[in-house]
Amino acid sequence: MSRGRDDFGLRQFERVIGNIQYGIIAQREAFSKASASFLAACPEASSQFFKAFTDEQAEFRLAFQDLIQFTCGKRSEVIAQRRNHFMVADPGLKRLLATIPPSDAHLFCEERLAMCTLPPATSFALKRKVNPPLNSRDEGPSRLRRSSPTRLPQRTPPSPRKEDKVHRGNFKPYSSSGTGKHWNFDVSD
Repeated sequence: MSRGRDDFGLRQFERVIGNIQYGIIAQREAFSKASASFLAACPEASSQFFKAFTDEQAEFRLAFQDLIQFTCGKRSEVIAQRRNHFMVADPGLKRLLATIPPSDAHLFCEERLAMCTLPPATSFALKRKVNPPLNSRDEGPSRLRRSSPTRLPQRTPPSPRKEDKVHRGNFKPYSSSGTGKHWNFDVSD
């Protein structure tokens, strides 16, 4: 399974939180415009308005700040989880990547990531499983994989025996190559 598929739920969750965050900020801007037009129409209500909505201890302002804080914090947690999902096992590279902040559009700042000297094809390369184990639902003749042919090691020929080296006359021992098939014992001393 690829990391993109593993990361799918976190990406979707980050998008949802980002949309909620955008909606809260859009609501804040709409409230600012509406309050400005309200205060322009009713200047005598400005003291009550500021006390109810914009005062440091106003319930509306505290609830709004808590909501913004919660969504920003939750989104940063999800971004940190996604970044950890793509971290490498090497501790040195992990420290290097941890120093790179996320950008507006990516998990790592593109310019800072481009300046890093990462080894080729190791930073985010996935390790493929060569032959994953078959589980119970994959069993059957259609799921069997062909194995590569087995290569047998080369056999070394046996070392010559002492009596093969020392022979007298026309004695030719039997060999597997086909020569010397005829035994000739000509002992002429």
